[in-house]
Amino acid sequence: MKTLFACAIGQFAVGWALAQAVPMPLAAIGGKPVAAHYVRLEGLGPQITMSELKAAQDSCRKLGKPVDLPPEGSPLSKLTREDYYHATHLIEFTRMQILLITSECVLEWQEQKPKLVVSHPHGVCMLDVKKKVARGHCDGSSRGPMIPLPELRQEILGLDAQKNCIRTATQVGTIRSVQCVERRPEPWRSFLYRAGADRRGLILEEGGSVLPDNLVLRDIKAVEVRKNITVGSDMLDLARTQGYAINPGSRPHP
Repeated sequence: MKTLFACAIGQFAVGWALAQAVPMPLAAIGGKPVAAHYVRLEGLGPQITMSELKAAQDSCRKLGKPVDLPPEGSPLSKLTREDYYHATHLIEFTRMQILLITSECVLEWQEQKPKLVVSHPHGVCMLDVKKKVARGHCDGSSRGPMIPLPELRQEILGLDAQKNCIRTATQVGTIRSVQCVERRPEPWRSFLYRAGADRRGLILEEGGSVLPDNLVLRDIKAVEVRKNITVGSDMLDLARTQGYAINPGSRPHP
């Protein structure tokens, strides 16, 4: 659906989507039971300025179609991410909705494209849930050399005793990320994809912003944590076991 609200968050929100509207694609995955942890985080996605909505509202007013906007400071997007941690894999499923004014001058929450990512020691696989297409290192998790762990400079912000997590920050260019990682982490390699050895552990909070204006990219907190569960081993090779087209148009790996 075309909108009068040209989403300035598009460059940050491609592939993200919301919680309730899209079912988790990892339910009832087959294979033998393997150990895992599960964390569901909810909160805000990218928050574009209210001025964008006001511009669309003004366009609708000129068309004789008034639109009432929410109060200043209200959430303009909602984000949910479900993380599955395994000894060698990290599976993230992200969904988001954004508030916009449609071409019919209706204010509504619109679901965005979900994002499903599988990280493992040999690479990363990006899965398009709707098109059933997978790109990246998706045809098995044991081929090729292991990917070196990232080394990003970290700023230690301190202990959150109430949540039992250590809050740290990293910055790449103008994007600053803050995470609160559960204390007493387990030595699972998949926990390290967040930016270095000090980041291993369950992510209980995560925030991101664009400097210098502190434009919010995400601000999510854990609302559910389930440890020592089991999932089907097919989850570790989602693209192949769930029938995705892997790297269509590319040459197959030797």
